[in-house]
Amino acid sequence: MSPGREWRPTPGRRPPWWPEGEPFPPERWGRRGYGPPPFIRWIGCFVVSAFVVALLAGGALLLAAIRQWWLTGFGHLDYAYTMRFVVPGATLVALGVQTVFSSFFVSILGMRRK
Repeated sequence: MSPGREWRPTPGRRPPWWPEGEPFPPERWGRRGYGPPPFIRWIGCFVVSAFVVALLAGGALLLAAIRQWWLTGFGHLDYAYTMRFVVPGATLVALGVQTVFSSFFVSILGMRRK
């Protein structure tokens, strides 16, 4: 391939990124109803919803703690009261971010090797 020219599929010729020995295009692409099993789709929905719920709840708790600090004029806080918002909020935000990273890792594990 010369630089500046994009690759165009031709019958019988596989793209440079396609694994050796794999037929291109796969026969299963044309089949009706082909896709991941239903439970895989549900797991994907669960991961996305867990990420969103954890980030929103954690963000709301952290914003409540910042609001409490703002109401005191950015002065001294009652640690026992403030930590009831900060610790669960930071934990939920970390859990949401960790869910995103773990979903990327699991998707990488599911990729085929060359």
